[in-house]
Amino acid sequence: MFDLVTVDTGYWPSQSDPISARFHITPSGGVTTEFEAESLLEWPSALEQGIRGTPGTGHLEVEAELELEAEVYINLFGIFVGSVPLWTENLRLDGETEFEPLIEPEVVVDLTDPVVVDPFEVPITIITGVDLVFSVGVYPELVETFSPVRVETETGDAQVLQAQPGVPVTIPIGDNQPAEILLTSTVVAEYDTKLDVVLEPAASLDVILLGSFELIDIPLAVPLVSEVVNRTIGPEVYAHALPALRQPDAEVDFGSVEIGAVSNVELPLENIGAMGLEGTLVVNGDSAFSVFPKDFYALPGQVDGAVLTFAPQRPGDYEATLFVTSSDPSVPQVEVVVRGSSGKGLVEEDAFSASLTTCGCASATGNFGWLWLSAVAALARRRFG
Repeated sequence: MFDLVTVDTGYWPSQSDPISARFHITPSGGVTTEFEAESLLEWPSALEQGIRGTPGTGHLEVEAELELEAEVYINLFGIFVGSVPLWTENLRLDGETEFEPLIEPEVVVDLTDPVVVDPFEVPITIITGVDLVFSVGVYPELVETFSPVRVETETGDAQVLQAQPGVPVTIPIGDNQPAEILLTSTVVAEYDTKLDVVLEPAASLDVILLGSFELIDIPLAVPLVSEVVNRTIGPEVYAHALPALRQPDAEVDFGSVEIGAVSNVELPLENIGAMGLEGTLVVNGDSAFSVFPKDFYALPGQVDGAVLTFAPQRPGDYEATLFVTSSDPSVPQVEVVVRGSSGKGLVEEDAFSASLTTCGCASATGNFGWLWLSAVAALARRRFG
């Protein structure tokens, strides 16, 4: 963040003064931002995804180094005229702070008054009995402000969705029933950097028998960096598992069933997704049709099921609709048309014996509504230099 060309202050106050100082300053260093975040996926009203920072994981660190070279130009009434190199020094500035990621709108590391080094002091002998004492106080000022701006999430079809930190975004999924959804997220953040240094050169002339005379004591403010830039953290690639129901047949036709008889049809409910699938079954229409059980649950790659029953009590045509509602975000509800007919009754009342059977699959009661799935994405440690 601070890698710049060398700044030359020129002679201060001016080369025509009895004594003036010149500085060359080369800054370097950067900022490290580190935190963890969690991707949250929610449905069924819409497939919404948001990035939430993990509490206690934010860390902002600033490291800067100043390489200073100083020289003094002396013009003492023709007694001594010329430039004298003084010293080369490296000063380090380090600051850090913890923060709550994607929650705090602004995070600041402030090094406006660090105790770095004692003032540099160099004695210079002009002639015998005349000494020049030159000193420099160095006061760096560094303020780094980090502000998350937005989260950019790219879906599998390369569509980029943007949201403010902590605000969910709707993920388009269509009806293709993926077993999982692949996402790539990048955090865009603003870095406001201000780096200055105040140099306070002071010089006095010590003359034997006459005492000491102050020649210069004027502070010099040198701006080094004043920049506001956007940088990216990431990208991070991760996947959310999803449930997916293999679509049942759109129609079940029992054909003709005698009055008083019972006919059963097995309805397999297969989970072709990568997350547990749960749902409910409701028959809407003629009461001659029923379904058992009324809820189902299937692990990834497994099959649960139900039994549709048709028990006509009068002659004629029958019709109903079976509503299969599930946690599949692509197709949350499926409608199955159920038909049957009956034209006559049994010859003998006790000639019919029917037993209710199931498909032999495990069934469990599930209570689904808002479903959550979290995938932790530790955002990359990034250094800008």
